[in-house]
Amino acid sequence: MTEIEEREVYLIPAVGTVVTLQNASEVARALSDVRDLESQLRDAKRVLTDALVEESRRRGSKTLELGRMSAESRGGVDDAAATEKLEQGLLSLGCPDDLLREIVKEEVSYKVDARRASRAATANPEYAAVIKAARTEIEKPHTIVLRKAATHGEAA
Repeated sequence: MTEIEEREVYLIPAVGTVVTLQNASEVARALSDVRDLESQLRDAKRVLTDALVEESRRRGSKTLELGRMSAESRGGVDDAAATEKLEQGLLSLGCPDDLLREIVKEEVSYKVDARRASRAATANPEYAAVIKAARTEIEKPHTIVLRKAATHGEAA
């Protein structure tokens, strides 16, 4: 027996709605309400974060000591776009290679193209065995897409 089968109703935190889990339309309405609240909370989080970032700038410190709490401002402008220009400029000045590699770090990443791997596996059974052995399945949480019915005068 699943958790949903064991529960007849569910109290939605922060919303205060009690939902009968076996009533699909009630559950869908409640899920829509939770998503609306989630959007409002994301907006509130952005406004509050912006206020703390502004205070951090005003004080001239990335860390704000706020009584029993501190707030550290992270992020901002990323200098990654200037990497090539920096490297060329330092090289032109005779910067030693070991120092240059300490200043400009090289990052390499690899990603499997699943469609291309599948085609290669189809074409060659030995490739298929290696590709199958390397595969790891990762469980992802389920999601539900809700669409609200078009109201009078609105296009569907």
